[in-house]
Amino acid sequence: MTTFSGLISDLVDEMLGEGTFTVHDVRGKLSERHGSAMIAEQERLADIGITRLIKQCLRKAADDDGLDNNDPSQLNLPGFKEPKAIAVPIGESGDYEYVAYNKAQLPQVQAGLAERDMNIYRASRRREDYLMKLDFLRPLMQDRPGITVEEALKVAVHA
Repeated sequence: MTTFSGLISDLVDEMLGEGTFTVHDVRGKLSERHGSAMIAEQERLADIGITRLIKQCLRKAADDDGLDNNDPSQLNLPGFKEPKAIAVPIGESGDYEYVAYNKAQLPQVQAGLAERDMNIYRASRRREDYLMKLDFLRPLMQDRPGITVEEALKVAVHA
């Protein structure tokens, strides 16, 4: 049995072969072909959406720009911006617990910093990978206006 994600993935692959399209184009074709599956998926997606909204709110609270100078529970020291909350990883599960910054203990503050450092490291690795690909593609594409990545890769294979 194909999952709903699999249906979407197959449709996107098909549409990528046809040219340009929008998210709305995919949704329209998906509705035409798999309307009943879309209806069955709605409740599950609603639950996921609510969970994502909660996580988004928590991430915002853990953001450095979360300082509210009108919030008496936050420190108001010149030059010191604090988040409203700290995201502390729970073991290796990928889940987090959140603690108000002003209620956090030193181990929680340190764990929050370690998590931020890991996020920066992961983002740096993704950027390095992207730059490596760009460095490979640039000489193949820079003197060929309008060439696509796919076409450039074919040129590279046949060179």
